[in-house]
Amino acid sequence: MDDMAPDLNDMGREHAEDLLDGLKDGTLTSAEARDELTQLWGKDVGRPGMLLTSAEWRDLWRHAGHIHMYCETNGGPAHWKLTDRRSTKVRLYRTSNAEFRFHPSWTEDEEQAMKWIDGDTVWTAKFEPERLLATADLYSATNQETEYIAYAVGLDLEVHHRRW
Repeated sequence: MDDMAPDLNDMGREHAEDLLDGLKDGTLTSAEARDELTQLWGKDVGRPGMLLTSAEWRDLWRHAGHIHMYCETNGGPAHWKLTDRRSTKVRLYRTSNAEFRFHPSWTEDEEQAMKWIDGDTVWTAKFEPERLLATADLYSATNQETEYIAYAVGLDLEVHHRRW
């Protein structure tokens, strides 16, 4: 492995931990959380589920309020806007190994989930609206996907597909 290549499992760890510290000590405002989470999710994180627990991500996103993150141009800076959370359940998909199945990155697009390379299983579940923490169209110019940041802990996840 190239010594100069970033460790995707660790990219953004310090930033994420600083946000969590600010939340715990009461110094992180909701507006700051929106700005910082957008920057972190949009550019600084390789694999966000590896940095904090699902509950810690949930707490940060709930503090920020429901937002939609997007890029105006392919490869451009990430922006956010406050949005209403959908009002109905949604079926989401995630590809991962069993140990990472509750991490927060999900998609509504079954075919897109099948293309993800990290994992041997495509998981699925129906999510209640209160479990939907944010949405992101950060890479939609390349893959046409809306990512859901969702809290899956406690859900009965189903195996949708096994790769091998």
